[in-house]
Amino acid sequence: MLGYLTFYILHFCLSFLKPNNRAVFCTFVLLNVFFVGFRYEVGFDWVVYKDLYAYLLKNETTDILGNIFRIQFLFKQELGYILLTALFTRIFENYEIMQAMLFCFFLYSFISLGRSLGTRNIIAAFTIVHLFLLISLEFSTARQLVAISCLNLGLAAYFMKKMRVAIIWIFTSMFMQISVMIYIAALLFAIGAPKKIWLTAAVGILFATLTNVTNISFLLGGLLPVELGFKVNYYLEEKEYLSNIYEVIFSLAFFVFVIFFTLSRKKNTLVEQNLGTDKIIKMILFLAILAIAFFSINTIRNRILYELIILLSLYIYVPNLMVPRKIKAIIVCFGLVFLGGTLVKQLSFVYNPYQNYIMYSLFDKDSDGRERQDKLRDLIR
Repeated sequence: MLGYLTFYILHFCLSFLKPNNRAVFCTFVLLNVFFVGFRYEVGFDWVVYKDLYAYLLKNETTDILGNIFRIQFLFKQELGYILLTALFTRIFENYEIMQAMLFCFFLYSFISLGRSLGTRNIIAAFTIVHLFLLISLEFSTARQLVAISCLNLGLAAYFMKKMRVAIIWIFTSMFMQISVMIYIAALLFAIGAPKKIWLTAAVGILFATLTNVTNISFLLGGLLPVELGFKVNYYLEEKEYLSNIYEVIFSLAFFVFVIFFTLSRKKNTLVEQNLGTDKIIKMILFLAILAIAFFSINTIRNRILYELIILLSLYIYVPNLMVPRKIKAIIVCFGLVFLGGTLVKQLSFVYNPYQNYIMYSLFDKDSDGRERQDKLRDLIR
């Protein structure tokens, strides 16, 4: 627990310093790359990605390309991510190097999107992201991390009027993780949504309701290719272990707060139109409504939370929007409660205590990551 406490204290301290100071910003980047990028066998899904890396590492490039669909069937992962992993295995022997570089890519995409929106305090915004997403998106879901990074670079290009670049990045994101389609739907909704925010909410509620009352698992499972249909079914119906009523209540409270916040925003500034923050607030609103519509499905709710938190954290630190400090304080409080619950829940042994690849390599320490994963499998069986 001490490692996490130290990391968050340092991050909070940096968020109160001048964000444009080069030394402060470099410290922020190095701290994140060291602690998050070079984590070592902590989190939930790392073992799946590391096993894929080891499998591709011992095979020749021609064998990988010739058997790519068999590998996809074997590991149940998107084609784009498998090819990306194969590329890394041709350059680096250790999975942890790829893991660190993927996080650097995520950090770069976050900074790029923030700058396209005019976010001033990137460090404070990223602190909020850590409160909600450190253990899940940043520590566990490598494919989702890459997909969201590509999507956010696409959003940044879109807001900067670079349409071709935006299309390429957004299109690429779909090949990394299929669930990114939720965020693309939110973007399309924001582009075509009515100008009045209350009417936008009404349309969003109608869409979410129609989606929820439909047997989405059956529908998508029938429309998508076999492997993607299997994945949709897995995430909607099988990967629902150890979600509790307190987590559901907290999620409902948070998403309701986000909806009220978005509805309270008035488009009365030029920055709202010029930098795409009007689109962002509508995306946030749509995602929050959709999350409530699917509040009983833990996996969908968590996937929605990923991009919602990223967009919300960047939005509230755009200075021209003049988001009140009390709103920022409430969001931080939600994040602290969420983090506290995460660190003490039943499955916390998979990420606590923290392990670092650089430190373990320097001091020749052995990881107990595999033992933790064995314990996890025994628990959820």
